[in-house]
Amino acid sequence: MAKALTPRIQPWLGLVLSGMCLILALRNIHFGQVLAALAEVNYIYVLLAMGGQTLAIVATAMRWKVFFPVVYGQLGTAEFMSATFVGALFNTFLPARLGSFLRAYLIGKAESIHKSFAVGTIVCEKLLDSLMLIFLSLCLLPLVTFPDRVRQSGFVAGTTTLVFWIAFLLIGSQSARLLGWAERFSRRYGLLANLSERWALGSVLGCFEILFQPKVTLQLWAWSAVIVALGVGVNFIALLALGIKTSLVASAFLLVVLQLGTKVPALPGNVGVFEYLSVFSLSLFSVNRDLALSFGFLLHLIVLFPTAVFGTFFLWRRSHDRR
Repeated sequence: MAKALTPRIQPWLGLVLSGMCLILALRNIHFGQVLAALAEVNYIYVLLAMGGQTLAIVATAMRWKVFFPVVYGQLGTAEFMSATFVGALFNTFLPARLGSFLRAYLIGKAESIHKSFAVGTIVCEKLLDSLMLIFLSLCLLPLVTFPDRVRQSGFVAGTTTLVFWIAFLLIGSQSARLLGWAERFSRRYGLLANLSERWALGSVLGCFEILFQPKVTLQLWAWSAVIVALGVGVNFIALLALGIKTSLVASAFLLVVLQLGTKVPALPGNVGVFEYLSVFSLSLFSVNRDLALSFGFLLHLIVLFPTAVFGTFFLWRRSHDRR
C-alpha cells in the first residue's frame, strides 16, 4: 500500500518544496530591479556560459565511456554522447537525477551491453561526483563561512558518501570472492537460479573492479576534474554576464550548493529550489538579493537551454533511427 501511494505523494511533496523555496527566494524582492538587471545582461557571456555547460555534458559522456572499453572493447563515442544528453534532458523532469539511469538503459539497448553493468557505471559516476564535491568543499572551508545548518548537512552527506565509497572499493577488491560466495549461497537456497541473474551480479561487481585499474582510474579522475572546473567556470561567467564581480570561490561554492540541493524531489527543472539556492549562496558573498535572484533565473536558463536543445535533438534522432 505504501509503495502504491509513494508515486502519488511525491509530486505533491515536490510541489510543496518548490513552492516554499520560491516564496523564500521572492521574499523582500524588488521585481523592477530584477527585470532591470536581466535587461542589461551581456549576451556574449551568456553564450559562453551555455557553451561551457554543453562541454560539461560532453565531458560527462567522455568520462562514462572510459568504463566500457575495459570489458566490452572500444565503443563509439556518438552513442555515449546521445545517451548522456537524453539522460540530462530527462533529469530536468525526473527527481533525484533519475534521468542518469536512463542512460544505462539506452546504452545497454544500443550496444547490447548488460544493463546491470551500465547501472553500476552510473553508481560509480555518482560516487566520483560526490567525492569531487567533498574535496571542493574541504578546499572552501578556510575561505567561506558556512552557516551551521550547511556545515552539518555537508558533514552528514560527506560521511555517508565516504562510507559508501569505502564499501564499494571493498566490493571491487573482493569481487571474484563475493561472486563465488553468492553462487554457492544461491545453489544452496535456490537464488540466482538462472544464468542471466548470475551474469547480472557479475556485471555489477565487475564494474567496481574497474576502479582498481590505475590507467582507467586516472582517466576517470581527470575527467571528473574537468567537469568540476567547467561547472565553476559556467557559474563565474554567468556572474560576469550580470556584472557581478566576485571570486572563483563564490562560483565554486555555488556549484557545491546547487549540486547538492537540486537532488531533492521538486517540481520539474527544480523550479524554485534552484532560485532559492542561488539567492542563499550569493547572500554569503554580500550580493544584493535582487541581483542574486536575477542570477538564479539566468543560470537556470543557461543550464536548461543547451540540455533541452541537444537532448531533444538526440531524442528525435533516436526515434528517427528506429523507423
